[in-house]
Amino acid sequence: MPQTVSVGELTDLVVRVFLRHGVSGKNAGPVAETVVAAERDGAVSHGLLRLPGYVSTLKSGWVDGRAVPVVTDAAPGLVATEAANGFAQPALRASAPLLREKARRQGISAVAIRNSHHFAAVWPDIEPFAAEGFIALAMVNGGSSFRFSKMRRASLVAVPCLRSPVSGLIATMLE
Repeated sequence: MPQTVSVGELTDLVVRVFLRHGVSGKNAGPVAETVVAAERDGAVSHGLLRLPGYVSTLKSGWVDGRAVPVVTDAAPGLVATEAANGFAQPALRASAPLLREKARRQGISAVAIRNSHHFAAVWPDIEPFAAEGFIALAMVNGGSSFRFSKMRRASLVAVPCLRSPVSGLIATMLE
């Protein structure tokens, strides 16, 4: 029989799955929150359905669940973050305070996260920024491993997502 759980309970459960598979406590939360946000918002293809894929990447060593992002103040409006072969969400979480500070001071800011893995929906990454009144644009690029139907060779893919605050709501403009 189906069972209903709260977002908080589901997040706790997904965090436990990540912890059991070697993800650090600091990294498990941001990744679990993204998985659960997709499930919450009805994008099940980016929610719990992807959990076995996350686990397999951890088991194979393709992703380092214990990676510690290194955040660098690269320029007046730019943050550069080395994700150290970890998940993108903890790298963004580590970058966020400096990114917000730069946006408030400069009127615009950007973060470049490199050497990261992103298997999820993009909008949960930037919802917190929109909730604080920022207009947020996220781009996730894919390596040459992406191949669509009827393509002869793999290509690079960029997935844009724009979030902005509108009358107290968070609106998706593009994804």
